[in-house]
Amino acid sequence: MDMYAALKRRNETQKALFRAALTVVQGGPDKLKDIKDPFGDGPFQYRALDQGFELKSRLLFKGQPVLLTVGNGKRE
Repeated sequence: MDMYAALKRRNETQKALFRAALTVVQGGPDKLKDIKDPFGDGPFQYRALDQGFELKSRLLFKGQPVLLTVGNGKRE
């Protein structure tokens, strides 16, 4: 896959993660079951943090999963 296509997929995933994060903030993590990871078989992975949460996609970009952290990022 060329770099342009990889960047496009990452950007699509980042937008989906942001929309999913808004849903979690408004309705709680149980609402994630209604949102599909565009590059996975189910919803984004959710992990609670001390003061926030992290969402992770199955999509890898440069060998790392695409993540979105909401809050201070301190892990439990």
